[in-house]
Amino acid sequence: MKDSDILKAARALLKEIEERAVYLDDVREQVKTPCWLLKLDTTRAPVNKERNKNICNLYVTYIQDLNANDSLHLYDIKSALHDAFVPGFGCADRYITTETISTDIYDDAGEILQATIHFTYYDAVQPEDGWMMEHFYPSYPGV
Repeated sequence: MKDSDILKAARALLKEIEERAVYLDDVREQVKTPCWLLKLDTTRAPVNKERNKNICNLYVTYIQDLNANDSLHLYDIKSALHDAFVPGFGCADRYITTETISTDIYDDAGEILQATIHFTYYDAVQPEDGWMMEHFYPSYPGV
């Protein structure tokens, strides 16, 4: 599974919550609000010669319309993020189980919501390692 697969799966979930533009966090262009920003940090550590452990933090930022001045809407978005990501999410042919999710509303006017979604998954060093896929990554129903 690649980082881009995770970002695509997260993007699809965000679009279900609220249909807005989704930018990668390193965007250099002018963003139009309201919008989503995504960033994925992955730390990869070898478990043994066949497997790697991937420790991930997915950062999701929602920026509402800067003139909206509606903090209650951010609490609705916060609840929707929890509903969408806490149970885990499908990604490619696997299912990622969320370990923790933390959220915070900040900015003086309460215009920005940031969530950190923490999860861990394992990968085979050789992608054709069928045992790994069979035992660690059973497909989730509907994925």
